[in-house]
Amino acid sequence: MLKIRDVATESALSTGVILALVWGIGISVRGFLQGAEALSWSDWFLQLTLGMVATILLPPLLVRGADWTARRNEGMRRRLSGLPQK
Repeated sequence: MLKIRDVATESALSTGVILALVWGIGISVRGFLQGAEALSWSDWFLQLTLGMVATILLPPLLVRGADWTARRNEGMRRRLSGLPQK
């Protein structure tokens, strides 16, 4: 389905899906325990949807950000190593 070739991104996406499931179960249990008057359906659905989107998108974004930072640092090291020493 998704052709992801990077192992770190695939692991992060898998972690995000598991976190989204845990988030959904937690929000549902909390909503049922609070009662009908404490939480409206629209609030519950908004918390459920935004939480699941965040838990699925955040781990791959963190992996890509870490990769970008590592590549940038490596490039800076290469440039600095080419400078003459004082």
